[in-house]
Amino acid sequence: MDVNGKLTDTTVLVVDATAASRYAIGSVLRRAGHEVVAVTGGRAALGELDVRRRKGNLPDVALIDVHLPDMSGFELCRRLKERPHMAGLPVVHFSALSVVPADRCPGLDSGAEAYLTVPAEPEDIEAAVRAAVRAARLRADDQALVRRLRLLSETIVTIQAARSLQELADAAADG
Repeated sequence: MDVNGKLTDTTVLVVDATAASRYAIGSVLRRAGHEVVAVTGGRAALGELDVRRRKGNLPDVALIDVHLPDMSGFELCRRLKERPHMAGLPVVHFSALSVVPADRCPGLDSGAEAYLTVPAEPEDIEAAVRAAVRAARLRADDQALVRRLRLLSETIVTIQAARSLQELADAAADG
């Protein structure tokens, strides 16, 4: 984060079949200091994510249009959330079509963190990205803390079960 509380050094995957929309959203995000990776559809997004995963360089958030030419944005989100290595990737759906509240439900039910109707104010887009990334980072931090606490408790049990000074030293060193 920078001194103003804005996220920096974040990578945003923008998935939209419409070149003008990719450009507009990408411009907003780049001006806010994000790296933008733009792709045209669901299959292209899955391919890009697979390449980035192998390189250890997954994006921090994905903005996905709900109306893609090869699959719905909801389907893409569902596929991402089914993959263990991508399940934590926050997704923000967006649509240029006028939507009623019930239209947003499939996106949220598929695992998305938010739903935007575009055109949207740049501040709204940036706020949705910040909120999704912040929530994902908090979840990751919480999961890491749980793992550390579990290891600590296992080490304590092993230390308490030690029957000799050597077992105690070994258990403490292993823990």
